[in-house]
Amino acid sequence: MGLYLFFIVGLICLLIVDWLTNVMELNTVAQTCLAILAIFSGLFFILIELPIVLSLTIDDDKIVVKNLLTRKSKKFLFENIHSFKISTQIRIHSGLKFDLILLQHGEPIESIPLQYVYNLDQIIKELEKHFRDVTEDEYGLLRHVREQRNSN
Repeated sequence: MGLYLFFIVGLICLLIVDWLTNVMELNTVAQTCLAILAIFSGLFFILIELPIVLSLTIDDDKIVVKNLLTRKSKKFLFENIHSFKISTQIRIHSGLKFDLILLQHGEPIESIPLQYVYNLDQIIKELEKHFRDVTEDEYGLLRHVREQRNSN
């Protein structure tokens, strides 16, 4: 996400510098194309990526998921959740995508994207504490998620 924001802000700064000083001497077509690219990149970020930026916290008896864009939150009581699993998808451009799936009697009740959750290691430890004997990690995904987050 940081690289994407850096790209958008850099592109906008490049356009502003060229419009104000005309140092790079970009023609009108190039300026228009860069402006359109900046606008579409910004819209893509706002409409696609920003809605999945979540804050995930665990209290004594519940999981609270808060969308940072809309400020809406969902609460899931541990008494209604019987286990969880980590779903993995491989994307061509962005690599591995992890989702936390909360289960009730083996049926999914919520899927939570984990791309932008900063306290992921703490969340996984708390979930393992609450669901000690019911959650399997046969492929080592939880360990991989922890290592990936700790290396960043």
